[in-house]
Amino acid sequence: MLLAFFLQTLPPVPRQTVKNPARGTSDSTDERNANKSVPVPAPVQNTEHSISAEGNNSNVAAEDKQGHVIVDRLPGKDWWDKFYIGLTFALVIIGTLTLGAIWFQAKKTAEAAKAAADSVAAINSQSGIMQQQALASAIAASAAQRSADAAKISADALIASERAWLMVEIEPQSAAGVITDGVTGDVYRTTAFVTCISTNQGKTPAWIMEVKAGLIMLGSIAFLPKDPDLSTIKTVVSIPKPVQASGIATCNFDVTCQVRRNQETVMVIYGLVKYRLNLSDKEVDTTFGYVINRSEKLVRLPTEYAAYNKNT
Repeated sequence: MLLAFFLQTLPPVPRQTVKNPARGTSDSTDERNANKSVPVPAPVQNTEHSISAEGNNSNVAAEDKQGHVIVDRLPGKDWWDKFYIGLTFALVIIGTLTLGAIWFQAKKTAEAAKAAADSVAAINSQSGIMQQQALASAIAASAAQRSADAAKISADALIASERAWLMVEIEPQSAAGVITDGVTGDVYRTTAFVTCISTNQGKTPAWIMEVKAGLIMLGSIAFLPKDPDLSTIKTVVSIPKPVQASGIATCNFDVTCQVRRNQETVMVIYGLVKYRLNLSDKEVDTTFGYVINRSEKLVRLPTEYAAYNKNT
């Protein structure tokens, strides 16, 4: 601290004039003369400060001077540098392999997608072929069914043209009349006695298997059902009887109704003759239906009751 105070009290050192080499020797002489004529007292200089300043100037000059370095070889690699380089190389290899695997997988995926698309196209094509085959099979089956139906119709027509056909008529057993009235206790009975005549108008014989008949009384013919109820009538003839082609078979029977008749009632007798065909052993039947009028004449039912008079 005392040294700093001492340095601050020193007078400033006068700056020396820089010599110009371009000037002549006369200038140097004039300056020497001027210096000689004017004596200047020498300033007191601090020795330590001068030495320090010189040292600093020399260091600055040394720092400003450019250095030169000659490298004859590179420094050697230690184990950590070698490990880092090897790890980097391994990562490069792994990345390359990963990229190759991704490319290979993408290629296989594309191939699989193409194969799947081809498979779908093949399936669609096969489905179309199967649909066409199914349609062709359906058409063939329909044609076969039509052929079978036609063949059956032809066979049925042949059988129908050659089979037996029985036509049935009902007549009174005697000229005295058809109806007989009777009473047993409190029960009234009305009985019709008739003869069944079966005529074979076919080309082959047949066997009459049974005859069924029923008698009903109505207030008006309008109350008669359009279709006969054949399930309620009784069998009146059950002995088989043959009938030749163009032949006739007859049988007598009677049928009773437990209702007392009067002048206002309408009596209807109906039934069937069941017979078997020789060509096919098939059983068919012929129905019949008649009105017994007040004069006890048998009159076939009108056409609106056609179900009472038909052949099967």
